[in-house]
Amino acid sequence: MPERNFIWGAAISAAQTESQAFTGGKGASIWDEFCKKEKGLIFKKSVIYKGHRIDDSADFYTHYRTDIDLLAKIGFKHFRFSIAWARIMPDGININQEGVDFYTNVIAYCLEKDITPWVTLYHWDLPLQLEKLGGWTNRKIIEWFTNYAAFCVRTFPAVKHWMILNEPSVFLGAGYLFGIHAPGKRGFETFFKATHHAMLSINAAYHVMKEIDASLNIGSTFSFTHIEPFSQKAYDIKAAEKADMLVNRFFFEPIIGKGYPEEGVSKLANIRKYMEPGDENKLQT
Repeated sequence: MPERNFIWGAAISAAQTESQAFTGGKGASIWDEFCKKEKGLIFKKSVIYKGHRIDDSADFYTHYRTDIDLLAKIGFKHFRFSIAWARIMPDGININQEGVDFYTNVIAYCLEKDITPWVTLYHWDLPLQLEKLGGWTNRKIIEWFTNYAAFCVRTFPAVKHWMILNEPSVFLGAGYLFGIHAPGKRGFETFFKATHHAMLSINAAYHVMKEIDASLNIGSTFSFTHIEPFSQKAYDIKAAEKADMLVNRFFFEPIIGKGYPEEGVSKLANIRKYMEPGDENKLQT
């Protein structure tokens, strides 16, 4: 029977579980801002289900030790969590030592309990100050994000497993095309810009992180959706191919050297408007 290198663990994200959104010098993220949004002309209603806010969740920030104790009690040996960029860099650039100390303590306690930390650099909670400068639609974010990634690797050397971006198809599609996630932007122009800069950031961060420590295990997590045609009729097969291209291939193929898929969907070729000379080579890790 072939060896199966499958690793079981538990996972959380900072925005969904930490609470304490403005404790310890943390800056606001795009999700802190998005949770304030309302819709409706007369009778205002929160865009979030029942008006929930990310500063009122599981409070991992306060109870991380007891939460990790529970993981150990269950028997998990691997724990994936994300760093809130705005907690260690409130404006996305300058350091907040109290936030750094928090993650240092979380990592140390995982190791004390014989649990391997797997850390995600970006799980959708962009610092609000960077979003005000254009966020993922601003090409400067490649530099901002790479500096952030390099800081994390140097500051948390005990972490040997890193994930760069979590499910880019989700935060880019929902946040920059359909507007149903933070930061709530809509339209193909913002979507193409944000997507291209996010793909370039994966590459740039990967190489900088490997330069710091070549032994690191580094990747990104992708959300792949199984798509199949409704029938074997030609137009159903074509529709399934187009859906697969937009939902899956558009976010994965660039970083493995295949470029952005465009066949059959002319609209997707518009992403080239936001590409600069040399970007083809800069995409693939």
